Amino acid sequence: MNKKLTYLCIISCITLTACGNQSDDIKSWMNAEKNKAAQNKKLPLLPEVEKYTSYSYKSSETANPFVLKGLILDEKEENSPDLNRRKEELESYNMESLSMVGFFKQNGKPFALIKTKNNMTYQVTSGNHLGPNFGEVIDIQENGLVLKEKFRNQGGKGWEEKELFIELKEKN
Repeated sequence: MNKKLTYLCIISCITLTACGNQSDDIKSWMNAEKNKAAQNKKLPLLPEVEKYTSYSYKSSETANPFVLKGLILDEKEENSPDLNRRKEELESYNMESLSMVGFFKQNGKPFALIKTKNNMTYQVTSGNHLGPNFGEVIDIQENGLVLKEKFRNQGGKGWEEKELFIELKEKN
């Protein structure tokens, strides 16, 4: 038993001796890093925060944003579009992404070739629809087509019509 105790004491002393004085390396590395950080430029100051100005909402002057009245489409209104009509393919494109690239007549009826941003080409004639604003083709000419679009008026009560001319895009 005495030998076992002696061996245990010797091993413990060796182990404890091996763990000592290695912290000096760590301390010197930490001091070097602190010095590097102190030499780096200081962070810029934060920008000044603008003073908050409150907005007073006067409900008598504008439409109530929390009421759906006027935002719901009603077919009974004057100039309202046919909301039960099946949407056509070209109504899913914005007008900026459509261009007229051709014109032809078939049996005396004029047709326009409309190209999308996806380089797909469609033929349209009077009565077809284009764009998101219930646009209906009302006239096709060799140099372009006339489209009648319908918009909700600013008060949200009723519809306004606007004609748009899409010019034939010339080849470069």
